[in-house]
Amino acid sequence: MITNLQITNFKSLANISLPLKNLNILTGINGMGKSTLIQTLLLLRQSYVPNLIGRGINLKGALTGNLGLFNDVLYRNAKDDKIIFTIDINEKQYRWQFEKSPIEDMLQGGFPIINNPKIALFSDSKFQYISAGRITPNSSFSKLGEALAYKQFGINGEYAIQFLFERGTDNALFSDYKDEKSSESLPLINQVNYWLKYITPNVNLDIQQKSNSEYELRYKFLNSENISASYSANNSAFGLTFSLPIITSLLAAEKGDLLIFENPENDLHPAAQSMIGQLLAKAASAGVQIIVETHSDHILNGICLAINKGIIDNEMAKFFYFNKKNNEINTSIYDVPIKSNGRIDDSNLREANISGFYDQFNNDLKTILFSSSKK
Repeated sequence: MITNLQITNFKSLANISLPLKNLNILTGINGMGKSTLIQTLLLLRQSYVPNLIGRGINLKGALTGNLGLFNDVLYRNAKDDKIIFTIDINEKQYRWQFEKSPIEDMLQGGFPIINNPKIALFSDSKFQYISAGRITPNSSFSKLGEALAYKQFGINGEYAIQFLFERGTDNALFSDYKDEKSSESLPLINQVNYWLKYITPNVNLDIQQKSNSEYELRYKFLNSENISASYSANNSAFGLTFSLPIITSLLAAEKGDLLIFENPENDLHPAAQSMIGQLLAKAASAGVQIIVETHSDHILNGICLAINKGIIDNEMAKFFYFNKKNNEINTSIYDVPIKSNGRIDDSNLREANISGFYDQFNNDLKTILFSSSKK
């Protein structure tokens, strides 16, 4: 598990050190540096896979897209032309120092502390990233053997369908969901169905193989007579398909995995967002490390509710608020404490006169309640 992440001179992150826990929530107004922090890990991961990390990192790749050239990612007011990433993992510290490379879309640099390190966290089956641009309702999803072998769902979650069809009978992360008849733990696909019902009641997956290279995603909906009709994902709710890769990756994870999600709340009803927050907390309490970028107060409330219920200890979760004060170009990150009863203590933000931490509802309500009527 990553216990600390330090970043120097990377985009708006001039010099930050972030103590990470099992569940880490990144919040803040758009453009404050949340995605930049995630890109740090994605850059290392995508260069680790082809074993290039000893020579440098690619600024262009499948996980990050094209981040441009060295000057595009160097902090504008940097005192020197060095970008440094330092990560503490399981009591070991790894430090990369990069500088401008003759290859324009690479950062060149070495690995000064440990030569040719094997970091399990960046291996194929332990690292999962699902972006905000997830799969939309579609009747056909492709097959990729490599993704199946290494438990990779794709940055848009496009291979989750394949995984559920081929390995839906695998054990899931949780063993406390039992079959009513046999009292055995429910397999992965049954547990996915269990959580999908919080998105849309009475729904079940109906994945079918169309050919050797394609799967069809369908959903069954039980009616009052318990008779099921099956519909193509094209004719089903967007929220179901958007949330399917998130739920699947959480339930298919193992202790020690690192999962990174962007905006898991996309197209979900507030009640469903709260349940996703509780599922994130439950997975984190089982030993999975999770980093989430979100703009949803309902996700945060779901996590706080899970703390209140005792599903996860408050010491295992962190809320980080990203902010730039007085139009500064560098990002400041504030740790917003969560109490043992699940209540958020944002007094440090208020004392620093920082607004924007999920206060819009209260601001709007004050305007509605106390402003003079136009009638």
